[in-house]
Amino acid sequence: MGRDELSSIPAAVFHTVLFAYQKALKDVLGSGHAALVPPVLTVIKKINEEYHVNLAEGETLNEAFDNLSRILVDTGIASAVSFEKLGGNCYKFIINDCVFADPTHRLLQPEDVTCPLAILAMVVYEKISGKKTKFTYSKYTEKGTETIIEPLP
Repeated sequence: MGRDELSSIPAAVFHTVLFAYQKALKDVLGSGHAALVPPVLTVIKKINEEYHVNLAEGETLNEAFDNLSRILVDTGIASAVSFEKLGGNCYKFIINDCVFADPTHRLLQPEDVTCPLAILAMVVYEKISGKKTKFTYSKYTEKGTETIIEPLP
């Protein structure tokens, strides 16, 4: 096994644990929103205080989404990140060439879980808009994800 294969093992384990955790929460609580989004927002605040990197920075959703996209690309987490406005207050969060995807997406073929980075995007949406989001599942590709981000009715 080469170094490249070994370096992907921690990412695979990380994603696998998060997916298992989400599935267990869904089975017990029905939705992972209450159990995941508020604690992630708390972690974002701690990261900002410790590293002075504001993951939820911007006066508008477009500014905040641009900021998050830039951070995810600049840190090497993904080669491209975008938010496509679908209409109203609804967006599609798209991640391409995510460092965590291979081999996790191919091996696990997740269906009923939300990408951890999409949870982060939902937290940014909630912080900037002041609206709670639907906790939607991500569509997984071999190298990324697509997740709809929209407010609760």
